[in-house]
Amino acid sequence: MFLGVVGTSLKQHGFAAAVWQFLLFGLGMGIIIMVLTVITAWFGDGIIKRVRVIGRYIGWATAVMLWLAGAYVIYYWLTTTRLI
Repeated sequence: MFLGVVGTSLKQHGFAAAVWQFLLFGLGMGIIIMVLTVITAWFGDGIIKRVRVIGRYIGWATAVMLWLAGAYVIYYWLTTTRLI
């Protein structure tokens, strides 16, 4: 996703826009990681216990999401190349 955002920005808007997108993307990801780290530090044991409870469903849920994403990519490719 990162390469797609920066590459598209570079192609459509130039080098300065690509650098700007790079910085904003990095800042956004940094903020997310920082917030998750602070939440874990403050509420550590409670959150870890809750995550372990739902942990057995995470593998199954991610597999379903991966299949759906793959099906969408195939559908998108087939429709844009006018094969269906």
